[in-house]
Amino acid sequence: MRLTKSSIWTLVALSSLVLSAGCGGGGDGDSGDNGDGGNAPPPPNLPGVIDPAVNFHDIDVPVEHPRLWWNQDTLAAAKAWHEATGWAPHPKTELNINDGQVAVDNAMMYLFTREPEYARRAIAWAKLTLGEMETVDFEGGEGTCNECRWYARRTMLIIDWCHDELSDSEIDRFYGSFNDFIPRWNTASWGNPEQVNSNFNHGYMVQSFLWGLMIYHENRDLAVELLSHAYDQRWAHFRDYARGPGSGGIPSEGTSYNQALLSYHIEAAESMRNAGVDYYGETDFFAKAIIFDIYNTVPQPVYLNADEDSAYWSIFPYGDSGSYMYISEWSEVINDSYAKFHLWAAHRWRDQGALARYARGWVDALSLLDANIAPPAFVRALSESLPGADMRELPLDYFAPGGGYVPYGYARSSWDSDAVALSVQLGKPPLGGHEHDDAGTFSLVRGARWLLMAVPGRGYGSGWQVPNYDRSGGSDVQHTIAKNSMLFGGEGQNGRSHTSGNVMRLESQPSYFYAANDLTPAYRSAADLGPVNDNVEHFEREFLFVRPLETLLIFDRTESRAGADQRKTMLLHTQAAPVSEGGGRYRATNVDQEAVISLLLPNADVAPGVSVDVVDESGYGESRRDRPYRLQVESRAEGVVYFLSAIHAKATGDADISVRVDDIGDSYEVTLAHPSRGSAIVRFEKGITSAGGSFGYSASGTPTLAPLRQDAQEVRVTVEEGPVWVR
Repeated sequence: MRLTKSSIWTLVALSSLVLSAGCGGGGDGDSGDNGDGGNAPPPPNLPGVIDPAVNFHDIDVPVEHPRLWWNQDTLAAAKAWHEATGWAPHPKTELNINDGQVAVDNAMMYLFTREPEYARRAIAWAKLTLGEMETVDFEGGEGTCNECRWYARRTMLIIDWCHDELSDSEIDRFYGSFNDFIPRWNTASWGNPEQVNSNFNHGYMVQSFLWGLMIYHENRDLAVELLSHAYDQRWAHFRDYARGPGSGGIPSEGTSYNQALLSYHIEAAESMRNAGVDYYGETDFFAKAIIFDIYNTVPQPVYLNADEDSAYWSIFPYGDSGSYMYISEWSEVINDSYAKFHLWAAHRWRDQGALARYARGWVDALSLLDANIAPPAFVRALSESLPGADMRELPLDYFAPGGGYVPYGYARSSWDSDAVALSVQLGKPPLGGHEHDDAGTFSLVRGARWLLMAVPGRGYGSGWQVPNYDRSGGSDVQHTIAKNSMLFGGEGQNGRSHTSGNVMRLESQPSYFYAANDLTPAYRSAADLGPVNDNVEHFEREFLFVRPLETLLIFDRTESRAGADQRKTMLLHTQAAPVSEGGGRYRATNVDQEAVISLLLPNADVAPGVSVDVVDESGYGESRRDRPYRLQVESRAEGVVYFLSAIHAKATGDADISVRVDDIGDSYEVTLAHPSRGSAIVRFEKGITSAGGSFGYSASGTPTLAPLRQDAQEVRVTVEEGPVWVR
């Protein structure tokens, strides 16, 4: 017997009965007439008997479609939103492969109106994508299916929402193809379950969740196999990571892939929760990721270089960040996938506390609903009317709770659009395939201009390069030479290290943000899979951001190994050419904003073996849109060498601060003074290990010093409260 669409529901209704006759009597599909002359196997997607004892976590999947994304309440709410707003999909009728969102919008419109033209338009697009996925070469498990992670989720939504418009032949093709290649790609070596941060891993995971739900009443054995694989292998590995080294809630592959890990799960997480398995709620990773996104966003749209005509909402670059080279009015660094994640988060945690309001408020703060590429309508329908919080309710500083292998810190002078915003990377992510050698780097932005920024781009031979250490050629941007960190013996960090740093001291106060970390493991990790920099004995870096003076202090404690190359090189990458003003002071003016950099230690004027160079980094490899410069400060002295710099971020025309450093025996004392904003005194105790220090600020008069914190202050993130510094 051949099972057509009209016979599916009869068989499903009989699924709770014990019918020994099965499909053609044999039950294996290898005998009897299947309607194709006995030469072709029966459709692999629609067996006639479902064993009710075979199930996955006793989930409750609707027999009728839609089975994905919607339940009765959310579908009713979406229909009401459609009626109230008059929303309609884009009028384009002939969709190409890049029109996935328009296709899904048409499928949703079909659910609202039951007008076949919308379904046929969406199904036509789904056939295009299926053809792309069907032809990807598996290569014996060594291949990768980009097309699966790009198209599968949307294609499945269309099959589900437009199911009663599918012909018998369309059902056979869609179901047969997905039943074939989803299990196959689950065995691919790249993107396997142990690659917990891989975008391929998460792409394969969510398509297994979704397709398992889709075929739950037609092919229970395969459905349970797919759901179990997604949950017990892929999700379980990621959940363990998220509870341990990934506890900070930071997608570790970088700017180019951040949104992929966050947005890929939306359809599956909502659909599985509707069915009774809230896997998303088994970790707070995604809740923390909301807060990470907020703090990792610049205060206002930023120009990539002085000659750009348009500014873009951006996030601080980390890891692979090739999106900086391709941004345009149609593809901002912060794209519709970020908005999709935050809008769904507002729906997911609605009425549970501050977190949902922060997620929704961030979308409003960036006007993402009005962006050139708006977030999907099926998400907007459930979240557009939800309340959002003002970002000014948040603390000015943030640190990824638990830190793990990705301990990132953030500080702002205010939540105003012209604020100074700072990102400090106190470690680097674990092995994931797109991480860079960037422990200890930082980026600084003021207003609409980057002042200092770790050079962005895709690494690993992608063509994005900067001049190498001795300027004899180019170096891919994943290496330390492209970051605001430190070289030892002209070499950077040790590659893809599992152990990358140790945050020792951390503090958030009204007038300052402070962090100290040991970065030695980023150069000499015993767990590393790549080369070790044998020139390093010890390296610690301290950041202190003086909020009222908009000034960042960086204090480095460096020591080379005895008998090794003694060169130690501090790197600062600016977005305008640093011009020497004498006395170790450099000014990098980027249109209406500037960074005034005071190189306090080592003093190039008096210390032997100290050199300062300015390197033009634009024009290497593919032409760099960001046009960076590198300020390179090097000491060849043996033993412990201290590097101390002050970076004042300011508008051009505003008054400079005065900066002085004094050696007072067991400490270095830095005095900062501004004509109208007051003064600050900072003391860093000497020694190769950070052991103490003090800080004082006063709007007028002499500051009173108080000790800097000796341990790491905790940040707690909860659904109810959002981020809270624990004093």
